[in-house]
This record gives sequence, structure tokens and C-alpha cells, in this order.
Amino acid sequence: MITRVLLIMALVMMTVGARIYEEGHTEQKLNETANRIGYDVQNSTIKAEAGNQNLTAIKRGVFKVADLVLFIGLESSKAGLEYGYHNPQYNFGFMWKLLFLTLLSYLVIPSIYLFTFLFYVGVQIKNVIQKIMVKQ
Repeated sequence: MITRVLLIMALVMMTVGARIYEEGHTEQKLNETANRIGYDVQNSTIKAEAGNQNLTAIKRGVFKVADLVLFIGLESSKAGLEYGYHNPQYNFGFMWKLLFLTLLSYLVIPSIYLFTFLFYVGVQIKNVIQKIMVKQ
């Protein structure tokens, strides 16, 4: 799940980088955009919660993993932005289709669960109706 989200972030930023190049902006505009994608280490969740003595080791571990995922996501976004800017010859339009298919794939499993639940409810309703008909 996390790797899909990171991949989507990188692909979207490649498209943004190619768009910056196509609009004729300089590399300074690219650097300004990349610098806006930041991670404030001083105010991270680890630093903010480190002063609490009652913080358990599990919570600290969860906070470190969350900060790691955030850091990796932001850095992959910056890398995608630069890659898209320096390689505008690639057609990144297909990535929107890939993004749509990925988001659609997230709905497959929940829709199976929903269909199974509705089928089960339908069978139970049918059984209740049959019992009522037999009693009459």
C-alpha cells in the first residue's frame, strides 16, 4: 500500500516536472517548486513527542516509521519532479491513466466484500420469508 502511494506521488511529480519544462520555465522555477516540498525535521512528530516521559517504545517506533514514510515520499516527489523536468520527451499523460487504474484497483477488494455481504443478507431475507410462508 505504501509503495503504491509513493509510486503515485513520484509519477504525478514527473508529470508536473514535464509540465514546468513545457511551459518554458527555467530551472530556477524548478528549484523553487522543489524547495517548497519540504520536511521540517525540527518539528517532526519524533521531536515533538520526545519530551513526554510516558511515551512508550511502541509509540516512538510508530512515530519514527511515520516520519520515515513522509521523508521518503517527499524525497521521491522531488526526484520525480527533477526527472520529469529533465526528460520532457517522455509522454507522462499515460500516468494519469495508470493513476486512475491504480485507484480503481483499490476498490476491487472492498466491492467483493460488499457483494458478499449483500448476497448473505439476501439469502437470510429469503430464508426468513420462506419460514414465514411455511408457518402460514
